Amino acid sequence: MTESGRDRELERLKALARYAILDTLPEEAFDRLANLASHIFEVPIALISFVSEDSQFFKACLGLDMRQTDRSLSFCAYAIEADEVMCVPDATLDARFADNALVTGYPGIRFYAGAPMTTPDGFKLGTVCLIDTVPRAPLSAEEQALLASLAAMAVDELELRRKTLALERETHANATLLAHVRRTARHADALVALSELTDLDLTPRELAVQSAALVAREGRLDWVGLVMHDDTLMTVLPLYAAADLTPELAAHLALPPRVTLQDLSVLHARARAAYADDAAALPAMHAALQAHGVRGSALLPLGSFADVTYSVCAVRRAHQGWTPADRALLSMYGRSVAERLRRAPTRPAQPPSDAAALQVEVRVGPLRVHLQQRRLSLGARGVKLTPLELQVLLVFARAPERLFTRAELERLAWPDARPDSRNTLNVHLASLRRKLEELTPDVSILTVRGVGFVLHLEATMAPPA
Repeated sequence: MTESGRDRELERLKALARYAILDTLPEEAFDRLANLASHIFEVPIALISFVSEDSQFFKACLGLDMRQTDRSLSFCAYAIEADEVMCVPDATLDARFADNALVTGYPGIRFYAGAPMTTPDGFKLGTVCLIDTVPRAPLSAEEQALLASLAAMAVDELELRRKTLALERETHANATLLAHVRRTARHADALVALSELTDLDLTPRELAVQSAALVAREGRLDWVGLVMHDDTLMTVLPLYAAADLTPELAAHLALPPRVTLQDLSVLHARARAAYADDAAALPAMHAALQAHGVRGSALLPLGSFADVTYSVCAVRRAHQGWTPADRALLSMYGRSVAERLRRAPTRPAQPPSDAAALQVEVRVGPLRVHLQQRRLSLGARGVKLTPLELQVLLVFARAPERLFTRAELERLAWPDARPDSRNTLNVHLASLRRKLEELTPDVSILTVRGVGFVLHLEATMAPPA
């Protein structure tokens, strides 16, 4: 092939690619043309064939049990080199095809006639062809004109298909653009609403909870929580949970995260958020979360206030990346809560401890667990908890009535280090039981012999709002 011939073939292949027809499923319009050709010319085999770089693909295939062949076996590869219909009355007598495997073997081609399908810009993409297994007389001029008309009809169908696909792609692109514009508008509205919430006279806790619902709805989040820690203790405050969140997933999310204080300190030192499209890729996520369908997670450092360090954690079950709009929304949420924490101790209407009050307490039935003071209270009465007692109670508090094995309690209450001895957990459980009994009979730790432990709340007692 000459250089000009190679260039022309390259342009033909580009034109073929634009129609996106190769290796596609059968379509009724092309099948009808093949059936019509077989009926008009009374041949057992009629094809609509497209010739690619190294093969020929049969878009319509009547009477032949194959969808493509190698180009080296293709009669149509010769037919597209001509401007007129190519006829081969007896392939066994034609030097080009006598040794062709399609002649010497299945399907035993003898007669062939092919009319090139020529696009409006002059490229011959393939043929409408007729095949018989016995020799036949060449087509008359009238028959050749009729076959050429069928090839032109095939090109018309091809053009219609291309324009339809282009219109579908344009419609899809427009729908995608419209969805993006609407999503951007919703994010902008959410930023405005978040700004308006920030202007209200809300405590840090009120701002964090109300803003979390707004951010979760617009950012398609399933859960938002606040991670808090000092030098020895880490805990989680759930701020928002989707209505369809399973109790098991909610319990996992509410437990202290599987991340060391050192990891969080590094994150805060960098003052940079960490985003992951795979829950396991973010250290703060429990490995079990993936089993519950979590596919994306984010951790945003807020800073340290009143000796407590805060981070916002968010997760989503949808398998989608964190867009710039998502990050902007979460970033503004984090800045708003951090600024309110920063201002809280000096606000005249707030007590000095209000920054820590964002969530330094957890409700367990009628009891309040004050995280900063490690104190358990009912009304004016209260008892002091040791750090290990507090960790054990927090594990129970995230999932009352759930059975925890000894191994689970040890792993969840002391994620960075196990107790020194088997008796350590028994000692702290016994002490915690006594302290609960001092305050109320409505909250108790039950032992399921040989299995584990349960935090039991009396059924007659409504859970706190």
